[in-house]
Amino acid sequence: MVRGALLLLLLLGSCKPAPPPPAAVSAPVQQLDWASAEWRGLPPCPLAARDSAQAIWTGDRLIVWGGWARTGGFFITQSFHKDGAIYDPATEQWRKTGSAPLEGRTAFVAAWTGERMLVWGGYRSAGTDNWGFEDGAAYDPGRSTWVKLPSAPLEPRAFHSLTFTGTSIIVWGGSHGDHVRWDGAELIARPK
Repeated sequence: MVRGALLLLLLLGSCKPAPPPPAAVSAPVQQLDWASAEWRGLPPCPLAARDSAQAIWTGDRLIVWGGWARTGGFFITQSFHKDGAIYDPATEQWRKTGSAPLEGRTAFVAAWTGERMLVWGGYRSAGTDNWGFEDGAAYDPGRSTWVKLPSAPLEPRAFHSLTFTGTSIIVWGGSHGDHVRWDGAELIARPK
């Protein structure tokens, strides 16, 4: 009987609900000063804490966009972001990009054209449901405006590649669920 009670106690002890995920914490952003080989802190970013955002360098500014965060205890809630911010190291100031004409997402790609940041693809999930995206947009930081890109003849995908050739955008590969995407498409016109 004691042996059975001990086994039952061990089984019950292992049936505790999983601990809640760690809360999203905004850690200080750091910048390496190459001249002094020292790290220095940046002003706090105006965005909510997130994971899997994309960051690109424009030549004189940093743009951060998208990503996701999870919150909650036993029932985890995911939030997917469709906002971003720009950091200007000359003024040491952040400003928000505004909301994109896209749904919030993660596992997307971003590239810099010399004038605009391109964002394309990715996915979002809720429990066991996953939604892939086959759309994108271009952000002009000089005008602080977004333009939706034309639809691509591709199936939804995440974890793919995007490059800007100087005259066109090429999207290649990636996956969606269990399906590997081994194809691509090229948008010849530069986004306006």
